[in-house]
Amino acid sequence: GAASRYSSYSIYEKRFATEGSAKKKDLIGVTVTHEYLPTDASVELFYRVDQNTTFTQIFANSTDNAISTSAVNADTDGDGDYDAGLPKDYKELEFRIRSRGGAEITSLSFLEEVTDKRPYS
Repeated sequence: GAASRYSSYSIYEKRFATEGSAKKKDLIGVTVTHEYLPTDASVELFYRVDQNTTFTQIFANSTDNAISTSAVNADTDGDGDYDAGLPKDYKELEFRIRSRGGAEITSLSFLEEVTDKRPYS
């Protein structure tokens, strides 16, 4: 029923190896778009780099009728304060989007900067 639909999560995970996995990168910013958030719905974004075993939260959004969330810093403890920078000096990046309460994700976009090129490039 409706109660079980709203108490469970949908999870989407995707690993990115852009610009070649041998080059180091910094994440500059990230955006998740979604349909208008219904009351009691939420969208959370997490990351992990270079096959780390745990994900770190970037943001959580539960604002009624919101259609996107962007970040240039991370709210790693989920208290609403952006208390850490986004990941830097990684080779591969993996995102996890977690949605609840009927939130429908429509896109994930991000910008990263290549900081370390191969010496023969």
